[in-house]
Amino acid sequence: MLVDLGYNGTVQNRIDDLLTKELNVHVAGRYLLLREQDCPGLDKQGFIGVDHYDALGLEALCANVALLEQLCTTAMGSVIDYSDDGTPIRRGNDIKAGQSETRQAIQAGCLHFAEAQRAAVIRADTADDIALWRKGAAAVLGRVMYLPFAHELAVVERFQHDVNLGTARTVALFDPAVAAHGMRQRGLFYLNGSERMYLPAELKGQGLAPKLTLLASRRFGLPFSFADFADSAISLPVIYADRDELSQARIEARATHDGYYLAAVPIGDCRYSVALQFGAEFEYVQVDSVNAVPVEEFISEKIRENARQEPLLPVPEAMEQVAPGLYRCDDEAGFLMIHPPQRIDDSPMMLAVVFRPVAARRREVVQQAAPRLGEAA
Repeated sequence: MLVDLGYNGTVQNRIDDLLTKELNVHVAGRYLLLREQDCPGLDKQGFIGVDHYDALGLEALCANVALLEQLCTTAMGSVIDYSDDGTPIRRGNDIKAGQSETRQAIQAGCLHFAEAQRAAVIRADTADDIALWRKGAAAVLGRVMYLPFAHELAVVERFQHDVNLGTARTVALFDPAVAAHGMRQRGLFYLNGSERMYLPAELKGQGLAPKLTLLASRRFGLPFSFADFADSAISLPVIYADRDELSQARIEARATHDGYYLAAVPIGDCRYSVALQFGAEFEYVQVDSVNAVPVEEFISEKIRENARQEPLLPVPEAMEQVAPGLYRCDDEAGFLMIHPPQRIDDSPMMLAVVFRPVAARRREVVQQAAPRLGEAA
């Protein structure tokens, strides 16, 4: 019998035939969570599996399963070889000791619960006892994976996940600081290029809506695109400058998250400087970031976190910085001048400017005096 967390039973696929022939046994795979992506017809069953939930529901539970893996593992390192007598040779454990101690305490608590819960049952001998435990386990897994409590995150906030692909590399389970910046730049789509493994956890502090949106999209396979979220826009005047030549245009800045907008300004082969005329629309504006990005990478639905982005330092004109990133536009002529980066290759480039309008410019309305009686209007 092969017993594992899951989720496809790939190990069983590889060794089932060998064990059957060499040991003359029938191999049975039993998993906590099973959603087979290929179905070779082997003897596999999951405590939570296709007999109980649809494929999308199982995929949703598997999307952030790294948390469960780290809570169920041990301090011993991965097997890298075997000695002549078959003894496993393990590499050193790359996970920090503090994480191992926390995990051991969690596992001890789980075992204590398993021993003590029987005495706490009020009504015993339930006919569907296994079915009820299954529903409870699936509900708890789904909730902790997509709607974790603050005290749960405090326990695992420093956890690392070992990539386990023949390297010693580890990645953080989640990073709220990256989430705050990513949400402003791309909305929920910043998640698509992340290497971290417990992404809903880093949405803490971003409100309930992003968490429920992520849960719904995973659970029901909703094919959301960036345009589905960017349903409001601001038309912003810009000036392109190429030596002595000037040209005016308007660009559309799309909403991202928490009142921020993303202005995507094409600059082609890095020839043009760009003046964003914030003063024409706003009295106060907050500028979060200005980056030069290859167009091909920017329009990708799965932009990588280590993608080629070059931070640029804008120069304010008739805009007074009253706090870090917060500008007061003196008048309608106030603008932010952005000079292009040095050209590296032939990749078409663009500017990704993330900003938040704080106060719109008030327009003075000139009122004409009402005509006197007997005078033409």
